[in-house]
Amino acid sequence: MNAPLATPLYQPFSLELERDALGSLLLGYPHPDWATPEHFYAGQHRKVMEAVLELGASASLPSVASLLRDRGQLYTREMGPDRHSRPGVLSSVDLVAMVDGFEFSARMGWSPQWETLRELADRRAMLQALRRATVVLEHDGDCADARRELMEVMGNG
Repeated sequence: MNAPLATPLYQPFSLELERDALGSLLLGYPHPDWATPEHFYAGQHRKVMEAVLELGASASLPSVASLLRDRGQLYTREMGPDRHSRPGVLSSVDLVAMVDGFEFSARMGWSPQWETLRELADRRAMLQALRRATVVLEHDGDCADARRELMEVMGNG
């Protein structure tokens, strides 16, 4: 059997696009019906999207901040240089930066790139399925299982 392939480190994402999209939601702009936390690469961004979806039409910067703080996922002041080293922990400064980023983009005439975020999430899902299929095939696993998973991911695109 050949040596296993090295797993590529590349993950398609854009933190800037994610922040801008979330900033628009924190200001009350609508999101596409298909948008879910899984469309965001950054775990902290997923937490914000979860809060937005839970709050629905009442989602705003203050309401999202309050919900995240109640869940222990938001600190209302800077925690120091290691504040991003704890998974799922945001600072209120992070939320304000999302709004600022969106407002800057809006002044420049740019709108949130929801379709690009969806495409990046689809690419991540396909890469993940390919990696799992590669592992199955490298270890003489069942080709049918690998094919089924790949077809499932490709069919959802």
